[in-house]
Amino acid sequence: MIRSKPDYVFAYYSRGFAYHAIGKYDLAIEDYTEAIRIQPDDAEAYFLRGNTYLNKWEYNLAILDYTKVIHINPDYAEAYYQRGNSYRDKRVCRKLKRLVKLKLCYRHEVVKFC
Repeated sequence: MIRSKPDYVFAYYSRGFAYHAIGKYDLAIEDYTEAIRIQPDDAEAYFLRGNTYLNKWEYNLAILDYTKVIHINPDYAEAYYQRGNSYRDKRVCRKLKRLVKLKLCYRHEVVKFC
């Protein structure tokens, strides 16, 4: 579909969603980014990319995308929720990393989450 209609945003959503589902997050991000390039004010593309960043534990990038969603569509409730989750997880990781420095937690335990 993408070869025959390279500006068909839904095709990038679909393929990005499939990549995300099998853990190929970088490829999913590429497709969502392409959808954003085609339709820069598409809140859904930013939301999907934000979800993928969150799964990669790239909290700052997820927060930026969720904030963009909220800017485009202030009624997108799930974007507020996910942005809150991103801030929470970012804070938890920061605390876990401090515990490792204080030798109160093992690094291999933190790597699972951050």
